[in-house]
Amino acid sequence: MKKFSTALSVIALATLAAPVAQAKTIIDHFTSFQKVTADPDGVSPSYSEILDGSVIGGARDMRVTTDPSGDIINQGKTTLLSSDSVNTSRSELTFSNASGVTGTGLIVYDGVGGYDGVDIGSIATGGLGGIDLTKGGKDNAFFFGVTDFDLNGVLEFEMRVWDTEGGFSDYTETVTITLNPLLKFNEFSGDVNFEKVGAIAFALRSNQASFDGAIDLISVVPVPASALLLLGALGGLGGISASKRRRRKAA
Repeated sequence: MKKFSTALSVIALATLAAPVAQAKTIIDHFTSFQKVTADPDGVSPSYSEILDGSVIGGARDMRVTTDPSGDIINQGKTTLLSSDSVNTSRSELTFSNASGVTGTGLIVYDGVGGYDGVDIGSIATGGLGGIDLTKGGKDNAFFFGVTDFDLNGVLEFEMRVWDTEGGFSDYTETVTITLNPLLKFNEFSGDVNFEKVGAIAFALRSNQASFDGAIDLISVVPVPASALLLLGALGGLGGISASKRRRRKAA
């Protein structure tokens, strides 16, 4: 299966590094080991929370589900794996679907406790305590360090951010063969106050069987207009054509 890897984006990221190399807010760099697997045998856990002081809010919740049409006979499964138990130099979040299987991975940052792995309504929308992700108006975008991506895959990416004042905003994107790593705050639809963030969650849903992908970092960065112009000229990242981005209004 064809893959996108960091080799295709070295020039683009090196060029972007100059305008965004300031100290950034780290959401997660996935160095703590955590694995959840949705497996028809019912043995492997499909949800867990891990405590990690390097993760925003001190904890990461992960849950996966497998499409009911998955290959039950061959124990088809979907896996979310943070870090690597064998090669610790690869600090990544990997999303992997077995042959012929589609699935969904959900990652939640809402402090310790809160989300119970079943009910989305259990997410502690104030669990992060009102973090100012803008750093006083200086930062304006999430950065996703994509390291691996099936070029022939189709992925639905959804993200929601809550604030401590009862507001929230959503973003959804159909990712095909592009890997624009930047998601600006103004691309969200809703009324969240990014200066008082209480919880963050994002979901990865494979619409094509056997999709695999990985990221090694989620952070918040300042993105000047020059960087956006550069990405546009590159066609997203590494010369790959732009994906279809669409905003989804808050329910």
